[in-house]
Amino acid sequence: MMFKVMMLRHDERDGYAEYVFKVIGPLGFTFHIVDRYSSMRSYYKMLIKNLDDSASAKLKALPAFPKKKMFNALDQKFLNNRMTQLGLFLNAWFAIPAVAHDKLTLTWFTSKAADQDSQDKI
Repeated sequence: MMFKVMMLRHDERDGYAEYVFKVIGPLGFTFHIVDRYSSMRSYYKMLIKNLDDSASAKLKALPAFPKKKMFNALDQKFLNNRMTQLGLFLNAWFAIPAVAHDKLTLTWFTSKAADQDSQDKI
């Protein structure tokens, strides 16, 4: 089971940004995720703690998870760059079988997937 991520855009909300991306799963099944950077970072950190040693070598080859930024975090150039970095990271991340098959990944997908009404607007 492999997932491919296509970053679509970022939207500014009340003082934060949400990233919208399309996930293409097995057999071409697709859904959209709408999530904040902080939530993606929390998911990443939780899953890192849960992965076994067999996945650790593959984790070292990953692009870096984009860093936090304290000031000017809603600057358009910064958001565009972060969106590119997230796309690179997430595609490498979901290519790791231990990540793609983990229950936490499926829970995250389920909790962040846009409902059908929202998908129609994306």
